[in-house]
Amino acid sequence: MIYLRLICAVCLLIGVNFTAFADYRIEPGDTLQIVVIGQADYSQTVKVRADGMISYVDGDLPVSGKTPEEVRLQILEHLRQQKQLLSPNIMVSPLPAEDEIFVGGAVNLPNRYPLQLQDEIGLDHAIAMAGGADAKADLTRVQIYRQDGTVEQYDRSLGADYEYILVRGGDLVRVLAQGVVDVQGQVNKPGRILIQDGIQIGDALARAGGPDNRADLSKLVIVRRGSEPIEVNRAEPFWRSAKESGGKYLLVDGDTLYVPPLGVVEVQGQVNVPGSRIAIRDRIRVADAISRAGGADDRADLSELVITRTDGERVEISIPDRFWEEPSDGETEHYLYDGDSLYVPNAYEVETIYVLGYVRNPGAYKIRDPITPAQAIAHAGGEEAEANLGDIEIIRKDGSVEKINLKEHKKQMQETKILLHPGDSMRVNKGFQINWGLVLNFLSVTTVTIGLIISN
Repeated sequence: MIYLRLICAVCLLIGVNFTAFADYRIEPGDTLQIVVIGQADYSQTVKVRADGMISYVDGDLPVSGKTPEEVRLQILEHLRQQKQLLSPNIMVSPLPAEDEIFVGGAVNLPNRYPLQLQDEIGLDHAIAMAGGADAKADLTRVQIYRQDGTVEQYDRSLGADYEYILVRGGDLVRVLAQGVVDVQGQVNKPGRILIQDGIQIGDALARAGGPDNRADLSKLVIVRRGSEPIEVNRAEPFWRSAKESGGKYLLVDGDTLYVPPLGVVEVQGQVNVPGSRIAIRDRIRVADAISRAGGADDRADLSELVITRTDGERVEISIPDRFWEEPSDGETEHYLYDGDSLYVPNAYEVETIYVLGYVRNPGAYKIRDPITPAQAIAHAGGEEAEANLGDIEIIRKDGSVEKINLKEHKKQMQETKILLHPGDSMRVNKGFQINWGLVLNFLSVTTVTIGLIISN
């Protein structure tokens, strides 16, 4: 009868995720309860011998020093190799003797503890014997597994009504652990939060300080052990209850919630709020970006807009003066993406480029439209004789440097497609030059020296 009650108790424990002995290491002299659900012939109580072995189903298995979970997997493989059972559902737990108790779960020293001269102690005393509850302990859920197969649960947290609970020899005490959910990304206090059974995404965000001003709540990602990441988008509100959402938005122990950042584009030039950094999700229309930067001012030239992509590519576009309207048939829609910048030039003022190095008239030159390197050299009066057109540097407004070989392009009878924009600088470097005077002087000295040697 007691044996049947133990089987019923273990069946009950499956439903509550039995991990009381996860950290316990089995020793010689321990008694192990092995229960194979639905297979009474394979459910046994075995003693760990002095050599650390147990005898189970036509074999000896080494178990000393292993956790109950490791032994469970070992027995599972053993039954498969013996071709006894293919997919058995197995539970393994150590059983305390009549004069000892077992304290496990979220305590600092899970182990068996002898009762010595007494046959029962208080529940709080039992937890203290195991080093007390650890940092993850959920003291609102402390369980006792009695020898007769019953399971009791008590609240031992601060503020709970106190009740003296006896723990007797042969009982198992389990302090349930709180789960851990990791919240990372665009929240004000990224890190781990402790939970009990589960937590809604909205509550997890709140406990992480809330999303910051760059959070993209339309693309939250739940990373769950053993399954593909789940993306929660704005069409599936995270505040819906777990019942309404099928449990998909309920975070459980071990989950990670990632809050991705919104993209950012920058708008400069002739707008009412130049330097505006605009948060976006996937992309934004150029017209909408101008609107969110306060709109174009009365000096803006909307036919000469310049988009600088994150890879350095520059795209020149134009949009209608009534940029806030939907594009008409035949008009191209233009978009900005994360990291892009938009420059709106002045329609009435020319702007400056700098042409430096080995040109005849180095200095600043006013331009209205982007020009080619060859045109820039022409503005500066052409190159000097020492100039090396194969070694030209273009320094952009953002500090990036591009090297071009104008000589190679001229050989191929084509101009480079690289353009200089307002605010850019170009440097024409010096080529390798032979000092013929020095060479002739060296040859003269060498000739005289050789003549003197021969005459002697």
